[in-house]
Amino acid sequence: MHLPSLLVTLALLLAHPAPAGEARPLPAAATGLDEEVALTNRFFDAGYSYCDARVLAHHWGQELWESKVRAGRTVARNGSARLRVDLGAARARVGRGEIAPCEFHDTGFEAEQAQALATLWGVGTQQAKAKVAWAASTGDAESVHAALAAAGASTPTPAAEDRDHLATFLASDTYDCCHARMVGALWGGDVREAKATIGLKLDMGWTDSLAMLLDRARQNAQQVPAARCTFQESPYLYEDAAALARLWGVDTAQAKARVEQKYLDGTEAVIRQELARAGRR
Repeated sequence: MHLPSLLVTLALLLAHPAPAGEARPLPAAATGLDEEVALTNRFFDAGYSYCDARVLAHHWGQELWESKVRAGRTVARNGSARLRVDLGAARARVGRGEIAPCEFHDTGFEAEQAQALATLWGVGTQQAKAKVAWAASTGDAESVHAALAAAGASTPTPAAEDRDHLATFLASDTYDCCHARMVGALWGGDVREAKATIGLKLDMGWTDSLAMLLDRARQNAQQVPAARCTFQESPYLYEDAAALARLWGVDTAQAKARVEQKYLDGTEAVIRQELARAGRR
């Protein structure tokens, strides 16, 4: 499946998001990677979390991306009833110590919330994070939300607010599809989820948390070439690359490669400055 086809599919999915709790129809002619993206969206649209996908991956002995696709296909074919059985079995195995629970950063809760819970529970922050991860992994995330309410801390509901967070991401002048691409690759390839997460952190003012997430995503991309953003995924055009090439004294292909490298090393803000110098912004 060629990248342009995937990008078109993602654009269509984002342009017409399903209301919370409603199933998103699969593209009629979806095949290959396009179909896999649609199936992972079906999984998250059904109200399941990244931690659920992680636990299922351990339970099924699959890679994270494969588990999200399989879970989405199960929901598409049989509704949530069959998946709830598998997820219940996976959570029970976590409880018995047979498979590993999620890490705190897999749960969707934030460091600020862990600190509030630590104060409420009278424990250290790391202990609070471990308790949250255990609850999310064993199907008791609601108890964490209840505790946060008791502590007077904010508790976002990503499924209900997903479209608003996506809108925040799309309106951002700082973050673009290249950032979402690297964050999504860190999680197994879900670009839509990455965009919503970046938007959520922007909405909540969690700038430090967002910076740390992007640092992890860049470090991962440095080690995993497939996780890197390509020039075609950036917001820039061929004409921008040509202008940068003239400014930098290189050919267009080298300019595109340099843009990709700047996203990888975290200096992508320079690109806009350079384009302004070249009269493109």
